[in-house]
Amino acid sequence: LLALKRGSGPAGLSAMAEVSEFAGTRLIRPLLARTRGELEQWARQYDLRWIEDESNQDDSYDRNFLRLRVVPLLQQRWPHFAEATARSAALCAEQESLLDELLADDLAHCQTQQGTLKIAPMLAMSDARRAAIIRRWLAGQNAPMPSREALVRIWQEVALAREDASPCLRLGAFEIRRYQSQLWWIKSVAGQSETIVPWQTWLQPLELPAGLGSVQLTAGGDI
Repeated sequence: LLALKRGSGPAGLSAMAEVSEFAGTRLIRPLLARTRGELEQWARQYDLRWIEDESNQDDSYDRNFLRLRVVPLLQQRWPHFAEATARSAALCAEQESLLDELLADDLAHCQTQQGTLKIAPMLAMSDARRAAIIRRWLAGQNAPMPSREALVRIWQEVALAREDASPCLRLGAFEIRRYQSQLWWIKSVAGQSETIVPWQTWLQPLELPAGLGSVQLTAGGDI
């Protein structure tokens, strides 16, 4: 319901998954399909005690407002509302999974070995297809999912900026920049000034200041 309020697409409306990838590992939620009543009954059966978070009763929070005020009315009017909503969420998840599969080749074609996104192959794509590619590229960077407006800005203001520009779009603690006709997802570092760092030998990586990473020369001559 919160995703619906925010105007989310299939990815957001698919709700929380029982199994998902998170921080390089697999996150499993085995009790996600169980209701609160079922969990409370099981806990009482085994004489378990749990801690109630007092903030859960504060309906000034959107999530609590829906759970305490809106959902009970919906359940009263339509007793099977929760089951129907779960089915719709499952269908959205299925559609999103199918899109991942269908767009996998496009994403692989557009993405470089360094994880950047080539702009040229996306020029001939439809707006919807291009946005889906950019969204999946960002998901691979563990980036927060951008709004539809942000996706438009990424393409119009960064990818299609004039050749002599240095476009940048800030998304949280990171930035999307264009360099060498590619989109880059990099950490935002405030207050950086121009600094000359001597590269003593190209056989060894050059460590950049302020934790910005390192630069190295590959066998093909690329940096």
